[in-house]
Amino acid sequence: MAAAAAGDSAVPNWVMLERLVFRRDDPASFREDRRTFASGTTSAGTQFDVSFILAEPPTPSRLYLSWPEGPKQESRGLVMAANRNLVLLRLDSLVDESEPFGEVVHDYFIYIADPSSQQTPLLRRLPPCTEYDDYFERQVTRVLPALAVGLLCHGEDEFAVAHLDIRERKKKSGSRKKKLGIQAELCVLRSSLSSSDDAKWETKVFPLQYQYDDLHYAKWCSSLQECLVLGGHRLVFVDVARHDGKCYGPRMPNTGFTLTSRTLKMTGNCTTPWEWNQDAVVTSDELWHANTMESLPRDIVMLPLLSMDKANVAHLSMLDWDGGRFSLVSIDLSNMQVMGPVITYLEGEDDTADADIVKAKQVLCAHFIPSEFPKFLDLRERENHP
Repeated sequence: MAAAAAGDSAVPNWVMLERLVFRRDDPASFREDRRTFASGTTSAGTQFDVSFILAEPPTPSRLYLSWPEGPKQESRGLVMAANRNLVLLRLDSLVDESEPFGEVVHDYFIYIADPSSQQTPLLRRLPPCTEYDDYFERQVTRVLPALAVGLLCHGEDEFAVAHLDIRERKKKSGSRKKKLGIQAELCVLRSSLSSSDDAKWETKVFPLQYQYDDLHYAKWCSSLQECLVLGGHRLVFVDVARHDGKCYGPRMPNTGFTLTSRTLKMTGNCTTPWEWNQDAVVTSDELWHANTMESLPRDIVMLPLLSMDKANVAHLSMLDWDGGRFSLVSIDLSNMQVMGPVITYLEGEDDTADADIVKAKQVLCAHFIPSEFPKFLDLRERENHP
């Protein structure tokens, strides 16, 4: 992977964060950048170290995890969300192996890239978000799915973590209704970086106008994530629509796709406070005509992500469905030209060093997370080295 050299290269202005964590307990395989290194402790009392290896987009940036005392199987952690100088992480610990399925505790950490109290990044474990479990017959930590969690900074100190879940309403005693309604549960944690002693999760329940049969559709809607750039009072969305109607997998013969970029703007009008503007519509035929096969392979692109500093540039992923090879390419939507070479991110079946990530990608192949936290590292570097 064409990643930044640990501690020596320039810090990117923004990065595309890989959601999957590269757990490497062997010191020889754990990659460390002294500018992004931080240590933490789980609720089970085990120590761990993390370090981001930064890369210029479209190459994704990775989080490496060293957790020798952690669970040995099926646990590597997730990068959940990011905003300004904060990144939300999740680690899962198996705390009770006596039960048939065991009990997993989900720890959530805020990675702070610009702590005011010290020169290096730090990790802060959030208070647990719990719910009643019918199997264990007690409160357990709630698992927050990777695609339904948000992180928002407010000012220099305050932040909020939010999780939206769509689930079936609890059946009333004696009810004979076959179709049950569904409801939205919004869990929110409001806290500050300077003090977290009184931070607590709050849960609010909202009934929805769906029936239980529509639960799968509502869940899909709640977890659907567009790639966006937030600037002032506008949101910029980019979408890939496949012409073969498939959601996943290799494209059908003689089919392509359409890339569409839209902007949602605040109008200031009380009646219609928001309006949609269609910025660009580009078909695969137009892209393939404007670029050679070497610069843009004739395949389906997916997981579009707009650049945080160039709103007309989209970073797109390409997957070799047979061999598992994962690549990325950048396209200027204004002139349909490929910007730079195709970046190979994972070698697929031949990628022996990251075979675990190649396998995990087949389960969680989701958008990369745009983050500007490296800018805060860069600011600190300039302050220390005028």
